[in-house]
Amino acid sequence: AEATALLAAEAQRHGCVAALLMGDLNWNDKDGELMNSVGDGWRDAWVEMGSAAATRSTCGWPTSNWRYDRLLLWRAAAPTGGAAQSRVVASSLMLVGRKPIPGLRYTAPSGRSRSLAPSDHRGLLVTLEYKAAGS
Repeated sequence: AEATALLAAEAQRHGCVAALLMGDLNWNDKDGELMNSVGDGWRDAWVEMGSAAATRSTCGWPTSNWRYDRLLLWRAAAPTGGAAQSRVVASSLMLVGRKPIPGLRYTAPSGRSRSLAPSDHRGLLVTLEYKAAGS
């Protein structure tokens, strides 16, 4: 909550319509509802886009279902009086790096040869769109 509060305050101080907090947050869905801990104005881009929970695994190979990698999007509160406001929205989100690197292998501590993945985390490829006020 401290990081999101500081980031939102900086965004407001500079007149930004949005701020992003993204990366390996070491928070899995099994740890509880992250959004209850981050403060007002923050949205989980993946949830907001309607992604099914079963498709959100970002860490662990090959069958783990851990979701540590996130993109949280903060939007400034709408001004009083109902005036239109510019905003930033996530328009697409997909996992990348889901397959092992072709032709590369390593020897595991067990002595077995295994395919080499780009990382133990999958990347999130997110498209953000700026929506001007009134559009």
